[in-house]
Amino acid sequence: MFFEFRKCFGILLLSISVPLIVEQAEGRLSLDDNIGVWLLDEGSGDDAKDSGPNKYDGTLTGGKWIEGKFGKAIEFKKGDTVTIPLGKGSMRNTASVIMWLLFTDVNAQQNYFSVWDQSNNRLVPYKDGGNMLRCWSNTWNVPSGVTVKEDKWYHVANVLDGKNTKIYINGKEEVSQDVSKFELADQTQTA
Repeated sequence: MFFEFRKCFGILLLSISVPLIVEQAEGRLSLDDNIGVWLLDEGSGDDAKDSGPNKYDGTLTGGKWIEGKFGKAIEFKKGDTVTIPLGKGSMRNTASVIMWLLFTDVNAQQNYFSVWDQSNNRLVPYKDGGNMLRCWSNTWNVPSGVTVKEDKWYHVANVLDGKNTKIYINGKEEVSQDVSKFELADQTQTA
C-alpha cells in the first residue's frame, strides 16, 4: 500500500550546533514499512506529529516555525531539538533517513538526525566541520564526498541495509560503502 504525499518527509533533528532548516519533500512511500514519518508542517506549537501508523509523536524544544521549501519548516539553532521516544526495538540494523535540509550557517559540525538505544549505540547522519555530509555509527563513518553550501536546499537520503551504507544527495547516489555490522539493541530507542 502506498500513501501519496504532497508534502512528504522531513524528519526530526537532535543536537544541532548552528542554524539549520528542515523541510518536507514530495513523493510516495509505504507507511507500513516506516517507523515514523514526521512532516514537520504543523506550523506552530511544540509537537512533531508522526503521520505513520506508529504515532511516535515528538516534542520540539526550541526551534522556530518558518516558511520552507514546501510549506512550513522548522529552523534549528544550537541546542534546539525534536525528541521522539520510539518503541522497544523499533529500529535494528536497517534504516533510511530522508529529508530536505538547508544550512543557514555552515560553521562547525551539525548533527541533523540521531537515533540511539539505551546501550548508547547510535546512528547519526551529520555535516562535519568541513561541511561534508556523512553517516556515522559507533563502528564506522561514511563520507558522502559532497560539501554543502550555505542557503542551498539539499535532499539527503542515508540508507543502511545492515551491511552497506549509501548516501544519496539530490537523488544521486554519492557513496556506497560496505560497513561493519551495526545494530541497535532490542531496547527502548530515541530519535
